[in-house]
Amino acid sequence: MNPAINQLFYTIKPLIPRSAQISLRRLVALKQRTTCDHIWPIDPTAAKPPEGWAGWPDGKRFALVLSHDVDTLKGYHNVLKLADIEEAMGFRSSFNFVPERYGEISLDLLRELKQRGFGIGVHGLKHDGKLFSSKKIFDERAPQINAYLKKWGTRLFTAPSMIRNHDWMHALDIDYCVSTFDTDPFEPQSEGASTVFPYWVPSTSPNRGFMELPYTLPQDSTLFVILQEKTTDIWKRKLGWVAERGGLVLLNSHPDYMDFEGGGDNLTYPVGHYIDFLEHLKTCFAEMYLHALTAEVARVSFNALFPVLESPHRYVLPTLRDPAASALVRKYPRMPVSIHALCDALDHEGNPHEKHLAVIKDVSRGGLAIELPVSPITEQISLSFTNAEKRDVYIRAKVVHSTRNSHKTRIGLSLTGLPMEIDHFVAQVMQTHRSGTVLSYLKNVFCFELADLSVDLTDIAFSLLA
Repeated sequence: MNPAINQLFYTIKPLIPRSAQISLRRLVALKQRTTCDHIWPIDPTAAKPPEGWAGWPDGKRFALVLSHDVDTLKGYHNVLKLADIEEAMGFRSSFNFVPERYGEISLDLLRELKQRGFGIGVHGLKHDGKLFSSKKIFDERAPQINAYLKKWGTRLFTAPSMIRNHDWMHALDIDYCVSTFDTDPFEPQSEGASTVFPYWVPSTSPNRGFMELPYTLPQDSTLFVILQEKTTDIWKRKLGWVAERGGLVLLNSHPDYMDFEGGGDNLTYPVGHYIDFLEHLKTCFAEMYLHALTAEVARVSFNALFPVLESPHRYVLPTLRDPAASALVRKYPRMPVSIHALCDALDHEGNPHEKHLAVIKDVSRGGLAIELPVSPITEQISLSFTNAEKRDVYIRAKVVHSTRNSHKTRIGLSLTGLPMEIDHFVAQVMQTHRSGTVLSYLKNVFCFELADLSVDLTDIAFSLLA
């Protein structure tokens, strides 16, 4: 749809009765359907995996993500009903709420969903079609969206009506999003991604970006409300096609349109359709797919796109337990600390010797650095750590420069990973060093150095610059 027409539609939309809106969309969609059968519901060109794609873990044939955009108050009241159904069937999904459309979102509800294993996402801000209508409006709303992302404890954003601008979206504090599709000519912004695989959306800033997870099955509102399909045959057909090609099966549906009680009107569809599809998944594709929340599939996809390169050097975060070390860090929060050299670096009053202080200041200007004994260094190494979910995570680190003196090599590293994982990485460094002044600076810096003043490769110490 032309952007100007789209903006006009959303301007007059509140004045048009809902039934009239749907009737108009049905007329347009029926005409579109006759001309789009070569690309919908299946676009053959979307089957090609991304370059370097390493596949899904554990030999899984494809991945499955269930996502629900909660557009209205009616859908909000149906959230737990839908969660109960999925939980009983052994599935989990992400519920994406509009922060400022149908009243305040209950934090107790979000907490309950998370405790039961469901995910949470921010679905625009007002769902009024204006978020991407101008850069000015987007810039005004982005900080508000970021505030809700932080308040709700999520890094997932889903775009209302799949209207998007990936360049602008780098202003959002997100690691992954659902804002497009492989093919869907019925959407207002109908140009899709033409892929059934997740992909990385890079920023102009080095090593920054987010994972886009396009939905790959037609939305329920399109299939059952607009096109008035009476079965789930199209879902099942597309599922089989994506599964055969090893892609991502992402179904984005709406509790707003599901009829849980029976006797619904032509603006809803029986929730039994959704249950039938899930039963089909369990029966015909048992053990074939990776089923996880958006966050986990985004992480797995990132690793499939950018596999960790094995290296003779793998560095593990140390634990700072030495009382003298803790005292030094509290006194000098911006100074690097070498655990093995720490005692030698302190005088009797707990201050660094002058010779060590000179090294500390030099390294601090570089932010974070690793110093190693002279040894062969590969172009890419990996840093391992345990994230907030107690899961081992590897951050890829590319050598961007190195300098060598008589006995040590200093390596400048450019880190690549999901921003969420980088945040966990930095947070663990902070926890190790008990410095509260670093995170705000480092969270947005993805090209920095790490420093170890010791010669033991198994115990790397970190220097911090606030």
